[in-house]
Amino acid sequence: MKPLLKAYMKNAINKKEGIGFVLQARTGSTRLPGKILLPFYKGQGILELLLRRLKENFEDLPIVVATSDSPADDAIATLGERLQVAVFRGSEHNVLDRFVQAAASQGIEHIMRICADNPFLETGYMRQLMDRWTEDMDYLSYRTPTGIPAIKTHFGFFTEMVRLTALKSVTQLTRDTLYLEHVTNFIYGNPDRFSVHFVENELLSKGGYRLTVDTSDDFENAQKIYHYIHDNYGAQWSIKEILGFIDGQEALKASMQYQIALNSK
Repeated sequence: MKPLLKAYMKNAINKKEGIGFVLQARTGSTRLPGKILLPFYKGQGILELLLRRLKENFEDLPIVVATSDSPADDAIATLGERLQVAVFRGSEHNVLDRFVQAAASQGIEHIMRICADNPFLETGYMRQLMDRWTEDMDYLSYRTPTGIPAIKTHFGFFTEMVRLTALKSVTQLTRDTLYLEHVTNFIYGNPDRFSVHFVENELLSKGGYRLTVDTSDDFENAQKIYHYIHDNYGAQWSIKEILGFIDGQEALKASMQYQIALNSK
């Protein structure tokens, strides 16, 4: 990115006070325990790589990792301390409450929600959401041309923004375990109650790509791509280059399609 453009983007973001990042992260995955801490690239895990990228690209915005108070997640707290990133520890099972308290602990009113199992999150899409965010919105993200929220796809490139007050409302409106586990589901599923907005993205019309990491096969696939992209393009990789690499690897794409079939959202 050219220096002048980078400065402009930084100033545009800083005009919106109260924006910050909350990363959901815990080691207790049933399909691949500890996946976000396993060595992924040059000895670093997915969570560490994400935190470093956020700090580099959004240095003036607060970041907090929302993890559980389980001893199994002590390693996440240790990582946050080493990287000088705030960590909030809360209920292992009530993710919504943990998420709300984590945001409030850092004064984050307009939350960019990050899932720590997506190593290829696209910072350009984050900036676009920040630029489109307005005071009357409760939720903003991307969706497919058929209306499916990006968070329910397999791409792993996209994030979502949500207002803290909206999440606090959800804690009063439902105790359904589905909504306590899936933080934003109640909000975008109830557009009559909340101000829900989407940006359509043509990329989301494509099928057969899975960059989110849930299983050991996902991990191996993502690791292979990450090594290729970073070894060849450094931190300036693009989605076009990622998809081009995948399209040239028949076995890799077949593995992704198989995982999509097994892990439909």
